[in-house]
Amino acid sequence: KTYAVVNLDDLNQFEAGSSINEQMLRESNMVRGKVAGLKILGRGELNHGLTIEADKVSDSARAKIGQAGGTGELNAPRGANRPRDPG
Repeated sequence: KTYAVVNLDDLNQFEAGSSINEQMLRESNMVRGKVAGLKILGRGELNHGLTIEADKVSDSARAKIGQAGGTGELNAPRGANRPRDPG
C-alpha cells in the first residue's frame, strides 16, 4: 500500500485548532493522486495544537502532536464502511 506522507513541519501552515484530514490536505495540494491513506511522520516540530485525522501516525509524531496541545486520531480501516477516495 502507498500512503501519502506528511511531516509535522508541513502542517504549521494551518491555523491553530484546525482539524486536518486527507481531504483538507488534498484541497491544499499537499496530497495528490491515488493513495491508500494518510500517514503523519514526526519530522520537525508542530508549533500549535491541531486535530489530525490520519490512517497512520508515527510514535514520534503522536508525541509531538500532544506536546503542541493537539490530538491525533486514527481513521477506521478502509473497507465496507469507508469507501476509497475517487481522486
